[in-house]
Amino acid sequence: MVVSANKGQPGSKARGGTGAWSRSALSAQVLGVIVLAFLGAALVTYLASLPGLRKRVDLTAMGSNTLDPVLAEIIEKLPEKVTIEVFFRPLDAPLTRVGAEAQSRMAELLFVARHQFPDKLRVRDHDLSDVSKVAVRMRELDVHEDNVIVVTREDHKVVLKLLRDLARVDPGNPMMKVEPSLEAFRGEEALGNALLRVSIEETPRVAFTLGHGERDLYDSEKSGGLGRLHSALIADGLRAERWDSTQSTTLPEGTRVVAIVEPRQPFSSGELETLERFLAQGGRLFVTPSGDSAIAGAPGSIESFLAKYGVKVLSGLVAQPVPDGFGSWRMGVDQCGTIVVAGAGIEKRHAITESLWRTESRVGLPNVRALKPEGSRPANSLLIDLLRSPDASWRDLPQAGGRGDWTFD
Repeated sequence: MVVSANKGQPGSKARGGTGAWSRSALSAQVLGVIVLAFLGAALVTYLASLPGLRKRVDLTAMGSNTLDPVLAEIIEKLPEKVTIEVFFRPLDAPLTRVGAEAQSRMAELLFVARHQFPDKLRVRDHDLSDVSKVAVRMRELDVHEDNVIVVTREDHKVVLKLLRDLARVDPGNPMMKVEPSLEAFRGEEALGNALLRVSIEETPRVAFTLGHGERDLYDSEKSGGLGRLHSALIADGLRAERWDSTQSTTLPEGTRVVAIVEPRQPFSSGELETLERFLAQGGRLFVTPSGDSAIAGAPGSIESFLAKYGVKVLSGLVAQPVPDGFGSWRMGVDQCGTIVVAGAGIEKRHAITESLWRTESRVGLPNVRALKPEGSRPANSLLIDLLRSPDASWRDLPQAGGRGDWTFD
């Protein structure tokens, strides 16, 4: 029998034992492994966050995890981080299903964009069930409806509406049991345009003339007020304000567009000279004539001003027949006063209407005055028909009471 020489000696420890020193060494090894694993994970996470070292691979059959190259370039060139806030809730019937489809596709697009460019985009998806919290944020953003996406950078803001900007929906036909469907998803184009607008340092300014009986820019109560237009312009990233040209013929600094909406009184010679200089310098003029025959041909009227540029304002409103749901066409109803322009009626080569033509949009125009080119115009001017009424349209002339009867004569 072989007996260990140190067996039974006080303070001795057999090889492979569990003494205090062994337990300390084992604990140190485990702690070291944990620390190294943590540092390794942190290093991998840090490297993955670097755009230059991160490689994204899209293995989906349809390439749904890859941004459109144009949109990706826009995001990559953003001067600083942009915030995108989502305010989506289910739509009421019969648009519930098609609305959910459009919302889902937009959510997927934002998910891909945010993960591809985490240093450029910040996405906040608001829970609209938290009514009080969401209401506070919507007031801060000056947003008055849901189912919108708000894109902001500093004091620049663009609001994208689900069924106006992000998706085009075919309403279907309840009588024929045809449900609404998603005709086109425009999320990438709308988001790209919004990012471009908020990245511009100078906010474009639109000046609405005041002092000639025009419609009020800030009036949201009356049907003829422009309050909704004002809100829409602000949501599109523009700055809209009044310009009382009767008090000062100097345009507000930075004005890109002058809007004259249904003036009822003539302009002074000084005001008209300001408008002429503005146009000669490349400015834009948006005009909706009042059609008041009492001042239409008077000196200083906006109709006379347009005539100098080869545009004649005709009497009456443009009308067209409307479908009745049974395959026939109706006349003699107020709906005939809204012109719907699509396809060949939209100028496809102009920057203002090219996107409308490309996305096969339909443009509704209520109470449109008839215009036609006539007479001479300045040598540096060019007339372009951006929108043309359908072949079935006609000019509805006023009757004895001053209104038309919406019937083709």
